[in-house]
Amino acid sequence: MKNSIFDKRRAIEAMCLARPGLLRGLASSFYPASDHLLRHNPDWWDWLLLSSNKSLPWSNDLIFDYREGWDWVTLSGNPHLPWDMKLIGSYRWHRARLSANPGLPWTIALIEANVGRWDWKGLSANGGLPWSIEFIERFHDRWDWNELSMNTMLPWSIDLIDLFHDKWHWPLLNMNAGIPWRKPGLVDKYKDKLSWKLFSHVPNLKWTRDSLENDKALWDWQALSGNAGLPWNRKFMMRYLTRWDWKALSANQYVRWTRRLIDRNVKRVHWPQLSANTGVVWTVGLLLKYRECFDWEAVARNEGAWDKVFKDYVDEGLIWRGVAE
Repeated sequence: MKNSIFDKRRAIEAMCLARPGLLRGLASSFYPASDHLLRHNPDWWDWLLLSSNKSLPWSNDLIFDYREGWDWVTLSGNPHLPWDMKLIGSYRWHRARLSANPGLPWTIALIEANVGRWDWKGLSANGGLPWSIEFIERFHDRWDWNELSMNTMLPWSIDLIDLFHDKWHWPLLNMNAGIPWRKPGLVDKYKDKLSWKLFSHVPNLKWTRDSLENDKALWDWQALSGNAGLPWNRKFMMRYLTRWDWKALSANQYVRWTRRLIDRNVKRVHWPQLSANTGVVWTVGLLLKYRECFDWEAVARNEGAWDKVFKDYVDEGLIWRGVAE
């Protein structure tokens, strides 16, 4: 067991040191770097990725001390900062990204106190607002109704849909996975405005092999290939092998992308999309076997690869070796 762990550590260290961009990307994206580590060689770090890192010891002092380094557009969208009124008022944040950030302490009072400051398209897409029918009515003339039609976090109901019947963008609403489409009578009520083809994007329908088989000419197979709600298993995938859009399928994190499945479809897989897919069953062996195929820049930003392969082995000691080179 000890030898196995030692061999795994050696393989990961060799992989990271042979690809400096991999180590830099992983450390910048996910590692809880200390102030001392950041200060030693600031130019080594990728500050765009650091700006989205949820594990840094975020504080007002950290933000101020490295204010010249941050990518402020990305930082404005990071929900893991210690957001409060003082921080919101301290910098010139990117308006659209700040407005779409679900991590702010959103209240009606906060929105009303800064009503001209917000980007209402970003607010309309934000799942973290205190959504209710009354809240939507309160600002009904400010919302971007296209974004609102796609927002899965609204309190979706027949009453809500009927109340703003003439404002929705119906094709976008049709693809909204937050709407309880399985509710009896809901689809029938709006059938004149809905498209079965657009339902190909929706994971929360009652997807079965029969429903696909009976209406397979109606579906959008590119959208189905990225749909989280299908009954993904090897037999199901093989049944429609020639219909899938393999670029969309390679990005689908609900497909169980095992080494065996990848081996069997190595010429079909879209490697850049697979490299960014957090749902792959990531292992050291998989990375080594297909090291010439993976997009290593995408792997370096992949939280699934970090959690399953790198997290326990990319430590301060290894990062120091990278920073020092």
